[in-house]
Amino acid sequence: MNKLLPLLLILTFSCFQSCRTENKKKDDFRENLPGFQTVSESQVNDSLAYDLGTQIQQYIENSDSESYIKLFDTKGFMKRATFIPEASSNLKKYEKGFTEGFLRNFQNVGNQIVKEVENGGFYDLISLRYDVLEKTYHLLFRLYSETSGLNYHDYQLVYRNEGEFKVLDVYTYTTGENLSRTINNIYLLSLPKTIVDKFLSFGKMASHIKLGRASQMIQKGNYKGAHMLLESLNGSLNDQKIFHVLNIQCSQFLNEETHLKALEGLRKHFPHDHSTNLMLIDYYILQNDSDGALTCIHRLEKSTQDNFLDYIRGNVYVSANQFNRALPYYLKTVENYPLYVNARLNIIACQVQIGDFHKAITEIDTMIKEGFMTKQEAIAYVEAEAGSSSGNTLQPLADSSVYLKWKNI
Repeated sequence: MNKLLPLLLILTFSCFQSCRTENKKKDDFRENLPGFQTVSESQVNDSLAYDLGTQIQQYIENSDSESYIKLFDTKGFMKRATFIPEASSNLKKYEKGFTEGFLRNFQNVGNQIVKEVENGGFYDLISLRYDVLEKTYHLLFRLYSETSGLNYHDYQLVYRNEGEFKVLDVYTYTTGENLSRTINNIYLLSLPKTIVDKFLSFGKMASHIKLGRASQMIQKGNYKGAHMLLESLNGSLNDQKIFHVLNIQCSQFLNEETHLKALEGLRKHFPHDHSTNLMLIDYYILQNDSDGALTCIHRLEKSTQDNFLDYIRGNVYVSANQFNRALPYYLKTVENYPLYVNARLNIIACQVQIGDFHKAITEIDTMIKEGFMTKQEAIAYVEAEAGSSSGNTLQPLADSSVYLKWKNI
């Protein structure tokens, strides 16, 4: 059982290309769970909640997973993770053992985010909001890297009457559920069959076990085996988002048809979920439907208020070879995120594809002037990209008289 815990933590915070469900009034897993405590909205509480957000970002940027985990209300979180409303038996000894095992691996949550940032990604606080239905605060973070893609983490906060907020739970867009709910499913698997049988039928328990095994297979790279196991499932688990998320994660390594089918399953079952909009961007790109992808981005932007989505818009237009329409969005990205080098490089690529070599050279000179690269590094980059077999995006520039003249100055 202990081997499952690190795997699930990695799965929960992984960032494969892919906020809360809109129908949260019906989600009694949040408001009615032990550990939940409401707080009023005020300027003082706004400031305290925002301070917690800056701490989260600081600890991740400093690769300090240990301090990051200390920002969680682990006691309240574990009450959620081990909450079983149907259970009548005294499960205290099982809760204690599971909690101790889980908390020993809890730092993996922070480690996964830190690893992404250390590999060139970034983790930014996007917004602070007060949820009038839950009567508590939320912090929304964006996690992005060129290799793993886009993800959002929605932190639900709790005030513990000690002049500070703690993190009670985290909703991860690429799993479409709270971390506590994910761990709750694993807790069920850890309990003795004699106890579980009192509130879960044999069929439901077997399905939970298969789901756990499928997640293990995915982590080990056995994508075909995981997909076959998921295909064998039936019943209510097939309607849960975690089933569709796992199916998407393994199918992306199989073939396009299977991946599209998995994405279509998510779209059909959870059409109005904000996290669905994130994962369906890829679905529409694979369908060569840039309008569909852009609609998902628009909906996602409406729910997150994240202006970094301009960069994703640019990428969608590039995938459709509409470089003239991509360029304005990369320019807006650089305006909002002047240190993001990839957006600047994409501006150069778009200008080259449009045929405006003079502006491309001007942008290169700007990057040199602002210290992003030296002229020799710029020349090496242009000529390496021009000779690349992955698209030769800069080949027209490298062959132009404008570039040759600039190179020899």
